[in-house]
Amino acid sequence: MSAFLNLPNEIIYHILDFVPKRTLLKVCLVNQALRCYCEPSIYSNIRFHWDHQRRPPIIELLRTLITRPELFAYIDTLSLEGHDHYSLEPIPLEDSQVSEAFWEFAPIIATFDVPFVNQWVRELWAGSMGAFAALLLTRLSWTTHLTITYNFVRKTDLIGKVLQAKALGGLPRFHRLRHMVYIHGEEFAYSPEQRSKDGMALFYLPTVTNLAVWVRDPTVFRWLDGKPNLDRLTSLDIEGCCPTFVAKILALTPNLKSLAWACHYSYNTGDPWVTRSLNLDEIITTLSPVRGTLKRFQFRICIVSSYSPEYDSTICVSGSFEGLVHFDRITHLDVPLVCLAGFGPGPESLARYVPRSVEALFLSTAMLFDRALPWMPDEDEEWPEQEVMDLLLELDRSYHTRLPRLRHISINDEIDSLDISSLDHMLEETYESKC
Repeated sequence: MSAFLNLPNEIIYHILDFVPKRTLLKVCLVNQALRCYCEPSIYSNIRFHWDHQRRPPIIELLRTLITRPELFAYIDTLSLEGHDHYSLEPIPLEDSQVSEAFWEFAPIIATFDVPFVNQWVRELWAGSMGAFAALLLTRLSWTTHLTITYNFVRKTDLIGKVLQAKALGGLPRFHRLRHMVYIHGEEFAYSPEQRSKDGMALFYLPTVTNLAVWVRDPTVFRWLDGKPNLDRLTSLDIEGCCPTFVAKILALTPNLKSLAWACHYSYNTGDPWVTRSLNLDEIITTLSPVRGTLKRFQFRICIVSSYSPEYDSTICVSGSFEGLVHFDRITHLDVPLVCLAGFGPGPESLARYVPRSVEALFLSTAMLFDRALPWMPDEDEEWPEQEVMDLLLELDRSYHTRLPRLRHISINDEIDSLDISSLDHMLEETYESKC
């Protein structure tokens, strides 16, 4: 053991990186000399999953970290991952644990100079997982990757308020955070104004380069503290925002290289920000600020259906993706097939709106059954795969001249309507033989 401890520190850390965490924990218990070398690996990557089968040991972790606050500096990656199954309630914290932890943690929360302390203490007493997770976040300053999803934030706005305070002032800031994921998953339910503020506050995190966020459109779009500096943002994954508000965000992103954007539309809704109309020209206009930098673009149309048998499933579509062809830096394009084939009486060539710079093309089946498509059958009719295959074969015949850099194409069947294996086999034979 002495020979091992005499090795340079970087070699010791490198070796311990290959040791499972469970083993490192045991080593800490039996060998104090190795403890200082094991702890950075133990705490560098913390992943908690919370659902109807798993309950994370968040109270135990907090107790250890608060007793030894120097361990917070080791946390490089924190993932608080919930599940998106609304009908399955996650396992709650045990009452006995909560009661004991309350008297330990409530005095700490009371020292914070934020306006929601009373709410925080109440939720802590009630055993809210969000209250404990929020306390964990307050002590993070050197984390580089942070993921928070679904039921961790679905029933409480505490975590959002803590993130807002860390971004705008009131709680210690993140100094190295680069990758941020914040998805609360209330896709089509009414969201209070606080939900919009939670998402918008993340744009004020000064070091983030990759941001994935669900932002429900506020009644009136206004920045929380003046326009943020988004020069460092290179990747944005945003869901829930209408084109008007996305345009205001993209106008501040001069270095954006990757954009994933999911719009929400509904057949019958009282929500003024989830509309029945879809203007494809407006989508392209929204993208214009990043035309000179965008290399990867994914676009999705999330359509909310109704369970009522009388619902009208016709979405009103206008415009086209014609302007997309001028985005000549895009190399990876992932869009619904219908946005390229069009909504006219018959499908058009898939290549006509694809930039010549595209190397990989991913086509989604989203919206293929919508009644806005005259050239597609109704849902109760057999879906002819050959029509899609004909479009793909036409693309193959023309790609030499129209898409000279195209090397990969695939179908993403989001509505489970295609025989993907047969299509993929045909596509592989067609494209791989020509690469």
